[in-house]
Amino acid sequence: MNWVLIALGGAGGSVLRAAVMRWQPWAGSVLSILAINVAGSFLIGLLWATVETRTSASAAWNALGVGALGGFTTYSAYSLDILRLIEAGRLGSAALYGVSTMLLAVGGCAAGLALGRAL
Repeated sequence: MNWVLIALGGAGGSVLRAAVMRWQPWAGSVLSILAINVAGSFLIGLLWATVETRTSASAAWNALGVGALGGFTTYSAYSLDILRLIEAGRLGSAALYGVSTMLLAVGGCAAGLALGRAL
């Protein structure tokens, strides 16, 4: 059942992202992506604060956190992961994860783009 909740939430989040990307006054621009990432990060923080101590909230977390917000913006999960590492006192891990994910993800994208264009 968790997989179904994640899939349904992910579909909804992806549709919401597409809608937001199209209807904003700055549709398709870097500002719309920034707005999605900031909104998603805010929402995942708010959601996590409401479910983190409730064992019965796993369905809500799977549908909304993993699914909907994961489909809306993966940056929200990245932000939450960094903050959870900081809260656990793992500052070095948080910094390493934050910087390395950003650099390696952009590097991976650049490599994929270069390979795709070379084919």
